[in-house]
Amino acid sequence: MAFERRNWTHVDTLPNDRFLVVACRCTRYSDGSTDFNGRIFDKTGNLLRQLLLGDGIEDIKTDKDGFIWASYFDEGIFGHFDWNHPEIIASHGLVKWNDQGCKVYEYMPTDNDLQPIDDCYSINVVDEND
Repeated sequence: MAFERRNWTHVDTLPNDRFLVVACRCTRYSDGSTDFNGRIFDKTGNLLRQLLLGDGIEDIKTDKDGFIWASYFDEGIFGHFDWNHPEIIASHGLVKWNDQGCKVYEYMPTDNDLQPIDDCYSINVVDEND
């Protein structure tokens, strides 16, 4: 398994003998290009896919259905490394991705009792029946 030199901070398993490796930081460059900070590998270490999961990842968890849950710290939520509104992927503080790298959920306060997330230190993902 060949890696470019990065600070890979998170590893978790995915269904079908795959695993996810994530770097917590990624940059958006002035030309609009970005670092891909997620990698999905098969059990023998072959790279299957690169993902853009956003800057400032505090924690990553995967669930039994293969979804990827990411929580973000303040620099990711408010923008750093040239991420600007509305392009800040992490601006909602908690995002659910599919294993193709498509966003399928982001936290949105829906009533006055819920507040925006400014920093999400850790998450846990369990089955609906747990």
